[in-house]
Parts: sequence; structure tokens; C-alpha cells
Amino acid sequence: MGRQTPSAAPRQLQPGPNPFGRWILDRKSERVRPGRHPARILAAHAPDTARRAAECPSLARWVQSRSRCRLTANAGSRERQWRFKLQSSITLLVAIVGVATGVILVYFDYRNSGELRAYRSAATCATASAALTADSCRYTGLATVTASSQQTTLSVSLSFPSLPGHSFVATFPSDREPGAASIGTGATAPAVLWNGEVTEFAGVTSVQDPEYLPSNLAGSGWIMVVIGLGLAAWAVTLVRQAWSH
Repeated sequence: MGRQTPSAAPRQLQPGPNPFGRWILDRKSERVRPGRHPARILAAHAPDTARRAAECPSLARWVQSRSRCRLTANAGSRERQWRFKLQSSITLLVAIVGVATGVILVYFDYRNSGELRAYRSAATCATASAALTADSCRYTGLATVTASSQQTTLSVSLSFPSLPGHSFVATFPSDREPGAASIGTGATAPAVLWNGEVTEFAGVTSVQDPEYLPSNLAGSGWIMVVIGLGLAAWAVTLVRQAWSH
């Protein structure tokens, strides 16, 4: 019989100062296998920064903090909820503004139309004082220029001899102005007085003439009101859904 070589005793790694615990030498495969997975040991020994970090209130806060706070699913959900609340509130505000704008357009259309009807149907006033506060008649007489100024529009200050102490201002756009001779200080020319406004001077109508007021506003106004009300009804539903959570 030949001489048998004594088999080597199983070797075993002794635990060192590392945190991975004891490593055991497998007797059959002669491979080192860990008694405990290193990643689990490292996770157990490493500081739990995710658990210690404060929870981010929103995604924007997480980006600003450079990941120093903890972003959770609840934070993203809250972010979406607040965004939904903000969007629904803005939608409702836009709807209210649209309805208000439509109502204003309808109001000015009816007011301008009423002034135009009153101006066209006005009779002739016997005196200038009758045309100061009434829209039922118009007075035509000589007016004297007391001052004039030219900026984006021409403004002419006028006075009537029969109305001492009263001064009126007639405004003319750049494309519709009286002649230069009629707007000098001290010049006189026929003027039309209606409801306390000079609507015509030296044969040229001023911006105070109701003929030049904006018209046909009611159609656009009613469209805005209808669209605004529909949008408001939808926005109210969104707001109730957003703020009920």
C-alpha cells in the first residue's frame, strides 16, 4: 500500500476588523462563501441617511435642496393636488373675468346707443343754459377760444358769452381738426353745446359727439358672457373636486 497523504484540515477565515463578519471556506468547493451577505452587513452598519432626512414637501423643494431631503410618493401626490387646485382656481378666475368683461361691453353698448338716440332726437335749445345738463336739446351759438394745446390730440378750451364762468373743452383727433385760424386764442366760431359737452366747433365734430362712440359691442359682450358662464360652471366642478381632498 502506498503512503497516504494526510488531508489538510479545513481552513477557516478568522473575523477581521472589517464589518463583514466571518468568512467560511467551503469544504467541498474550496471556495470562500460569506456567512452573511456583505451588502446587508454594510446596509446595517452604514448610517441610514434616507431615514434620517426630512421628507420633501414637493418635487421642486427636492430639486432645490439637491436631494438632501427625502422625496416620497406622498410628496409627489401633494404636488399634483396643489397644482390641480391652482389650475382650477385660475380657470374659475378667468371665467369670472370673461363674464364681467362681457357684461361691461353690453352695458357700454346700451349706454352709447341711448346717448346716440338722444343726440339725434334732440330739439333746438332756446338758450345755452338749457343745454348744460339736459340731453333733450342742442344749443348752437358763437364760442370763443380761450386756450388750445396740441399733443396726441388737439384740445381747445371754449367759452360762450351767454354762459359766463363756464369753460368747455372740445377734443379733436389728429385726422379731424378745425382750421388753424379758428383755434387761435381769441378766435370765435359757431359751436354746438349738448348735455354740457361741445360736440362741434367751427364745422368740425369733436370726440364728444355721440356719433363717434363705440357701437355694436353687445354681440361680442353676449358671446363672452355665454362662454364665460360655461367655463365658470366647469371651473366650479374642478374647484370642488380639487378642494374636497
